[in-house]
Amino acid sequence: MDDATVRNAGIDPALLHDEKSGFDAAFYQDANGHVALAFCGTDEGRDWNPNVRQGLGLEDPQYESAIALADQAKQVFGKNLVMTGHSLGGGLAAAASMINDVPAVTYNAAGVHDHTLERHGLDAQAAKDYAKEGLIRGYHVDNEILTHLQEDSFPIRYAMPDAAGHQIELPDPDPLSVLERLVPGKMLGHRLDLHGIEAVMQSQSLQQLRAREAAPAHPASARAADDTANTLLRDAVGSLGEQRERLGLQDDVRFLNAAARVAAQAGADGMSRIDHLVPDARGGVFAVQGRLDDPAHRRSHVDANQAAQVPADQSAQQLRAQSQVLATQQDQEQQQRQAPRPTMA
Repeated sequence: MDDATVRNAGIDPALLHDEKSGFDAAFYQDANGHVALAFCGTDEGRDWNPNVRQGLGLEDPQYESAIALADQAKQVFGKNLVMTGHSLGGGLAAAASMINDVPAVTYNAAGVHDHTLERHGLDAQAAKDYAKEGLIRGYHVDNEILTHLQEDSFPIRYAMPDAAGHQIELPDPDPLSVLERLVPGKMLGHRLDLHGIEAVMQSQSLQQLRAREAAPAHPASARAADDTANTLLRDAVGSLGEQRERLGLQDDVRFLNAAARVAAQAGADGMSRIDHLVPDARGGVFAVQGRLDDPAHRRSHVDANQAAQVPADQSAQQLRAQSQVLATQQDQEQQQRQAPRPTMA
């Protein structure tokens, strides 16, 4: 949602950004009127201040900004509102969620100290128990650095609050071998890599794949649709991740939105994978299937800035619907080819 749309809804757009504290947030709205309030994660050196202050239970301006903004958003959007965030953004979303009783989905989230909740008149344990019952769904990648420090690292775990809500562990998308774990610094680097939003998306794709393998067999068209959609999403995340800074997609939510939009547009243009992602001179990107020098290659184009404004869930739903239609058509064509031909009398 741009500034004018936010202002027309009754919220001052200036509340979304605070240059001094480093606070950043954005609203996203789908075609059905559902609104997501997304909080930006740790992307600057000064963003470590709220991480430290929250860990110690001290009052922090970013957390107070998130709580106040969520209060206004709830008054405007009511039950259509959900909040989200990654890392520090996940901590902001969780705190704002518990204090304002608004659902949230977080990823590799920072914990929320009891003192933060108590300053706003809540019983901290009761609030966290309520969040765990379903108010907050928190996804974290196995072995990622922040969750490890908050829950497993002695003695740091006793000084850092755990992430709030019902916690769902996602599989490590590229686990280290036993020998690799013995290399000094290797595991630390791996944990840091797993903290990023790209690792979260890869892990979610892996979890979906494992769930399909464990579930009863589905029609070939459904499996093919899921495979195509996941391949396009995975390819888009991997290719776009290399160009985040150039395209102005350092913010995790904007990056996730853009990647999902690239995948959805590629699917709409008949592609089943993305082999290359080529930027143009006007802030757009071409997704290419096939060799770049092959005149028969398939390609798709999106404007990166516009793509970053479309909610990722909306693009993902569109992609899966497109993939399902394509897979069903392919099934029907295959059945027609295999059907016995009538014999001549």
